[in-house]
Amino acid sequence: MKGTLISQEATRIRRATTINLQQRGIPWALLEEAMLLGACRKYLSWIDGQALEPIRSQSYFEPLIAEVREKPLPLGYAEYLRKQVRQLAKDWNELRESRHRPQESGYPDILL
Repeated sequence: MKGTLISQEATRIRRATTINLQQRGIPWALLEEAMLLGACRKYLSWIDGQALEPIRSQSYFEPLIAEVREKPLPLGYAEYLRKQVRQLAKDWNELRESRHRPQESGYPDILL
């Protein structure tokens, strides 16, 4: 039951955050742009070996919402970010797989 309670609490928090965004009049397009921007930045930080913790809540996107609200993205930039997220996800997964694959050099702990 413990996992169920945690899941219920997480769901309650997500709903409250969603309602809060709606009440603040945050348009879906702005939220999507902030999430795409945040996802790209997160993947880049992982690929660069920095800030390896995952995005754990919607509150991660609050500063990004403010950033995009203050300085809207250029027309068409959201589509560019969508493509970037897909490519960065692929790059990240390949990087992770290469770290877990035995190296041909015979030294499995050394990354080439």
